Amino acid sequence: MLSTLIAAALLSTGDARAFFPDDISLSSMASFNENPVDAEDVNLAYREIVREMGAAAANKPGAPVETLGINGFGVGLDSSISFVSADIDGTDPSSWQRAHEDNDPSGIMWIPRIVVQKGLPISLEVGGSVGYVGFSRQTLLSGWGRWGLLEGYRKAPDINIQAGYSGLVGNEELELGVMDFSFNIGYSLPFGTIAGINETKFSPYGGIGRLYIHAAPRMSEEDQEDLGVAPISGFKDADSYDEEFRPLQVHGGFQITKGAFQFHSAMAYSIGTLSSVNLGLGFVY
Repeated sequence: MLSTLIAAALLSTGDARAFFPDDISLSSMASFNENPVDAEDVNLAYREIVREMGAAAANKPGAPVETLGINGFGVGLDSSISFVSADIDGTDPSSWQRAHEDNDPSGIMWIPRIVVQKGLPISLEVGGSVGYVGFSRQTLLSGWGRWGLLEGYRKAPDINIQAGYSGLVGNEELELGVMDFSFNIGYSLPFGTIAGINETKFSPYGGIGRLYIHAAPRMSEEDQEDLGVAPISGFKDADSYDEEFRPLQVHGGFQITKGAFQFHSAMAYSIGTLSSVNLGLGFVY
């Protein structure tokens, strides 16, 4: 089902902007209902959009903490829903309305992804995904690596660390990416009639980490100044560093594995930014 939706969305791309209602349009922020908008108001809206887009684009929790092992390989479909600030607050338009060409954005950002994972020696694992930002011309390319610090012990939880990066592709006016780093803990509970053969595993997990969001308008410095937007970064060594763009993220979820088949569900909350729900299914070999 998800693969059909992804294919239909990607194949439907064309030149008419009206067919892509949820593209982020920075140039549309210069006015609202044909009235000019002050650059300070544009800047506030731009900052909120970058924070929320970065949190929505970041890698989502989609696997138990235990890595796949040296011979392991997985492929699956994920779908995340993030709740952005698209509603009108009093009489003022929301940030996403300002960045929406028709002033009518969706309050839910839907991102389906195709995901692959591969186990490596010494409890390492790498993965990557290709995602589509629903009802837009924007896609996401993501990658990550995990290292199991402690795993496979019946009397102790599994523990790993993960680092990854996700980048927005296809927006003509905005460059955006987000790095994620997290510490995760979980446990696998096997049950079934014949242990190790006819066995199902229930694997709850949770974690905490930090996102490092960076963005830059794709326009001249003069146009950026006139509009009220500028590069922003959550990396401390960047000239455009801003602490608001390195939010903490907490997450929790579970996976059910039956043979090679797996299903997972999780929630993530980027503190002070937005929350996301993630569902997925796939196969692990």
